[in-house]
Amino acid sequence: MIAEYSESPGFAYSFGLYEQFKHPEIIIFGLGSAIMHGVINDAGDQVRKGARYCDGDVTGELLEGYNCAFRQVNPLQYHEFCGWAVWFYGNSEFPVLQLFWPDKTGRFPWDDGFTESLREFQPNLSQPPA
Repeated sequence: MIAEYSESPGFAYSFGLYEQFKHPEIIIFGLGSAIMHGVINDAGDQVRKGARYCDGDVTGELLEGYNCAFRQVNPLQYHEFCGWAVWFYGNSEFPVLQLFWPDKTGRFPWDDGFTESLREFQPNLSQPPA
């Protein structure tokens, strides 16, 4: 868990999923810390049971009443957002998926009509840093 600060919403990410299961690590932004912690733990439990999440996947298993979507994180974003995982692995040679949550109408940040006021809570890490 990383607390919110002036330039970024709070976020949480896993480390160890790739080492134990050859599954991408998972990062989530912008929800309450208890919710993000629970979602990361639930995703880890699903992976332990054999689930495999990939870039572009959508699942209703992790956030009650809503779908979540996964997008590949650009490795150039790892040092800023996944520092402990970089330390843990000793490099940036592991995959990370960003888990996106929808607005109340079920739209994701890339969908037309997504609630604009929520966009700042989910930075898109698929691109290189600005």
